[in-house]
Amino acid sequence: MSSTCRHSYDLNFKLKIVAEAEAVNNSRDIAREYRISESMVRKWGNQQHVLFSGELKMTAKRVSMGRYRPKEPELEQLLAY
Repeated sequence: MSSTCRHSYDLNFKLKIVAEAEAVNNSRDIAREYRISESMVRKWGNQQHVLFSGELKMTAKRVSMGRYRPKEPELEQLLAY
């Protein structure tokens, strides 16, 4: 069974890929060159207006990630003192 790894790409890399894919008008070749999936190149191409404007939309799950929210805030306050 093959295990897959998730990668996180920075904004500069995405913009570079989108620009190169538009220059050659072939997302498959760019995807092979950088060893990423063609669907990812197409997705970034469709999202280029968001990428170039710098607006990154955060989902509710991503916004809450890394933040601890106690189930009982009042009890947490009492225990903290």
